[in-house]
Amino acid sequence: MQQPLALQPLQPVSNQPLQPTQPVVPINQPSPLVTPTPDLLDPPKSCKSISLLLILLAFLAGIMWLGNMAILLILKYSIASASHGLISADFLSLIPGYGWFPIIFAIASGIYLFSAFKVKDGSKKSWLISLAIVLIVPIVLTIIINATLPLIYKANFQITNDTQEVIAGINGMASIFSSISLDYLVAVIILILLLISYKKFTLPATPLTAGKKTFLIITCAILILPSSFLLIQTYIQSTDTDHGLTQLSEQTDIHIYRPTRLPNNRVYATNFYLNNSPKHNLAGRTDYIRVAFDHSLNDMLYARNSPSLIVMNQVDVPTGFNFTNYVDSIFPSNTDTKQIAMPNAINNQATLIITNSETGNFQIKTVTFVTTDNILISLMSPQSSLEDLITIANSLE
Repeated sequence: MQQPLALQPLQPVSNQPLQPTQPVVPINQPSPLVTPTPDLLDPPKSCKSISLLLILLAFLAGIMWLGNMAILLILKYSIASASHGLISADFLSLIPGYGWFPIIFAIASGIYLFSAFKVKDGSKKSWLISLAIVLIVPIVLTIIINATLPLIYKANFQITNDTQEVIAGINGMASIFSSISLDYLVAVIILILLLISYKKFTLPATPLTAGKKTFLIITCAILILPSSFLLIQTYIQSTDTDHGLTQLSEQTDIHIYRPTRLPNNRVYATNFYLNNSPKHNLAGRTDYIRVAFDHSLNDMLYARNSPSLIVMNQVDVPTGFNFTNYVDSIFPSNTDTKQIAMPNAINNQATLIITNSETGNFQIKTVTFVTTDNILISLMSPQSSLEDLITIANSLE
């Protein structure tokens, strides 16, 4: 008799979900789960054109930087040489934007160059950056230039005749900066390309590569550091209140007189310097000390004061120097002389001399005297008043 089959107990069904099988993907077709990476996407072709034009703007700003550096060097050395080491503190304080021109153009060149590198990634962010730069930077540069150049032109008359050729060169170079039509033309072309290709800037923003960052930093350093050094050095020199007196005192044993008061907002037009021209002499001496004073540039530009140069000469004379014979031999017969009180002079007297020009259009006024320590001093001017000459003479120490 057959044994009945033993029934096996039912096994519980597992609660784990069934794993879906992966679809078979043909080898010659891309998987629907694979998406292109940004590295595989190319920016729009217009990015390269815009980048090249921005590099052109950076180059033009660099040319302007070079021209302004040249002008600042001319002001520093040529004008300072004509005024015997003096760079007018008025010039850079009255026109501070001009002193900053090289740095401004260096920064503009760096901004253009950064945008040229950035726009190549084809992102909306780079599009906005480039748009803002071409709309703002050229306009800012134009405002700065147009506001400053007229003052530079007006300042020419303060420079002595010895530097007129230098000033003509400055005007010629400065005229380049007042015409920036090429910059505007390039900026307009960039603006049009940006607007046309707006929808093509769809890629994600990417940072600049290390190589581009290094190139940008080095370029900005080459442009900005020399500009900053020259500007700081020039401003320090322009604020010097010694006016070459200490240096000149080391070359001579005599006491050098300087005024403690300059009337009518006058300033030093030159430093103290030793005359080295054999054509001019004072009491037979060619090694006399000279300094000049004039109205400040601010007064001549805005208060409309005319130039009113006062020149002071001084030289040591021997004891017993015949001052009367000196006055009679130096000044022509068509002069009016008068004795005036002078505390520092021998016998407390100075001679006031008025000489009429040959044309009769002006008078040369002179105050001269010998100090108690035998220094012959002469102050003269064809434009200033007698009161101004006497004020300076009374304040000498």
